[in-house]
Amino acid sequence: MAMVADTPVLQITGYQNSGKTTVAEELIAYAACHNLKIGSIKHHGHGGVPYGSIDSKDSGRHLKAGAAIASAEGEGLLQLINQDNRWDLEQLVHLYSGLSLDGILVEGYKKENFPKIVMIRQESDRKLVNELTNIAAVISDHSGIPAKEPSYQLFRSTEKERYCQWFIDFLRGRA
Repeated sequence: MAMVADTPVLQITGYQNSGKTTVAEELIAYAACHNLKIGSIKHHGHGGVPYGSIDSKDSGRHLKAGAAIASAEGEGLLQLINQDNRWDLEQLVHLYSGLSLDGILVEGYKKENFPKIVMIRQESDRKLVNELTNIAAVISDHSGIPAKEPSYQLFRSTEKERYCQWFIDFLRGRA
């Protein structure tokens, strides 16, 4: 399991409209119900700087799901927001000295090498399984992935309880 300063990191990757944000919300909310604090990082992969209110974007959705902190990054601009919608010096010092999180959930950044969930919504998305590295799980709307026994966990998109519990096990080092 990849960790940053003892904090497990998991990516959710897939093409646009594959369900990444919905699954991220589900995982964050499930973890929050288990008293786990999750920080989320959303890659702004649609080009350009992520302008506008963060509340109306995917990172805002992560916050509403229960993330303790959420961010969006694009072209060098990092938008960072916490549940209180404001930062004071004590919070910033704490942020710089290290975050007390039980896990970090990254949406996007397909080419990075952290453990990842790959979202397969359409048949054509299956190629991601062969292109990406460090796949820990696949969530798919299609059967038949893969042809051989996978080295990763395979979930149907309808198995929310199973993949949410797997996420908790991942955070605790049991997946």
